[in-house]
Amino acid sequence: MNRSLARPVIVALLAASLYAWRRHAAAAPPHALEAEALLHLFSRAPPLPRDATRATAATIAAAATSRRPAHWPHCVPPEWSAKAWESPDGAARALARLVPWVMARALGSAEFVLSEPTRGARPLLRDASPWEAPLQQERRNVSIAQLLASESESLYYSGTLGEPATAHWRTEAILASLQPLDHLLLHDVPPLRKEEPQPPEGGPAPANQTTLRLWISSKGVASRTHYDKSHNVFTQLSGRKRVLLWPPSSLPELHLYPAIHAAYRQSQIPLRAASGTGPLPEAAMAHYPRASATLAGRTAADAAVAVELVPGGCLYIPPYWAHAVLSVDASVSLSSFSTSWEQARWARSGWRMAPLGRFASSRCSRARGSVILAQAFVAALLPHISHGAYSSRTTRQFLMNLHTSRFAPLYDGKREAASELEELAACLAAPPSQGDPERDPALRRRIDEFAQSVAALLTDMDPEWGRSFDHGIVTELAGDYVEELLGWAGSAGDAQGLLQLLATDDDAVSIL
Repeated sequence: MNRSLARPVIVALLAASLYAWRRHAAAAPPHALEAEALLHLFSRAPPLPRDATRATAATIAAAATSRRPAHWPHCVPPEWSAKAWESPDGAARALARLVPWVMARALGSAEFVLSEPTRGARPLLRDASPWEAPLQQERRNVSIAQLLASESESLYYSGTLGEPATAHWRTEAILASLQPLDHLLLHDVPPLRKEEPQPPEGGPAPANQTTLRLWISSKGVASRTHYDKSHNVFTQLSGRKRVLLWPPSSLPELHLYPAIHAAYRQSQIPLRAASGTGPLPEAAMAHYPRASATLAGRTAADAAVAVELVPGGCLYIPPYWAHAVLSVDASVSLSSFSTSWEQARWARSGWRMAPLGRFASSRCSRARGSVILAQAFVAALLPHISHGAYSSRTTRQFLMNLHTSRFAPLYDGKREAASELEELAACLAAPPSQGDPERDPALRRRIDEFAQSVAALLTDMDPEWGRSFDHGIVTELAGDYVEELLGWAGSAGDAQGLLQLLATDDDAVSIL
């Protein structure tokens, strides 16, 4: 085609496309296509069977004991005056008297992440990547009616009853609307035995504690996949929600943010990209090679299940079960978070001082000490993590799995500066000098004994309750602990650099 003729044709085609897009945008509310795609995503997994009976304290406690999710369509007692909240209009009228205003998050899309990556000077965030936009959130003071009625933008708020941030709420009146509450409270904290590690002097032992949190969102808002450490009895008060759930064994497939990241416990995989929407969805998903089949859209089945919650229903979400939540309508939900056995048991890991004091003299010495302890800790765990989809039969394999799942997506194209990696590599490779702490056999024995004692918290049966950690939770908590040890060298960047070396350098993992 003649170039002079082609130009008007191209301009006409572009104008027609722009006109069609404007007509579509005018006809549909903002994020409508995105919300429709997310709704399809939340329908990919098979449904979790429902318990047709009314939820009681006994049935919820039985589900908690089994550590399996459970769904009851009938959970709200007839006595609750909060039953008047079932429609968005009813919720807006009732809550307007109880919650004068909220500092809502105004989202640039329909998806949000529960925390913002602001920790430290070098947060592990690819902030230049457009699919990470949900991490950047504006906060705005709005009324409940404005939040629930919003169609021009996605608004979300969550607040815990009794916290300073909700001091202006009529908390007693809200609690009165939710009585009786006993069936939502779980008691799962084991007693502390004398022979176990004890809290630091003056520190409290883990205790049964329940907090109540309201979730209020406009239509179409989705929360990024994440897990909670506690039990969560999630009750739907107004509107509908859909929930996707994955067991702890699937956590590596969700590419969670590192433990040293401020978005810890959240998945890095954008739901928008998984649904085929948002900026560059295929490019975004290419960063997550282990992505769950449900998120990646593969036909292969995985362990995910789906739930649709309607007003009056509730869902028990066990500790460390990952879940993503979509507000099909403008909605109000209540979470009853109760301390879990897993939380209380693992808290003991922080009550003993690691025998690393003699390594504190320099960054290099700290790096060497943290690597020695990390390797000893993983070695003690290997007999217990050598099976499953992402099993580890060697220390190197465990570190590679950890790096691939959590760090590689974040550091794609943003690796630690070569000079800093070379400095850390040279530090690990240097033979110990006379007087260096790693040459002290007695200290090395103490490090091994300490590593074994921490690993035993994850692997040994709790003699008081006859309970042990799920294999997937062992792997998750072990990864967290290794990250924290490596970060002791100096920074989050040091943790990433050391892990990269240990996971990818044939010599580094055994150099010490």
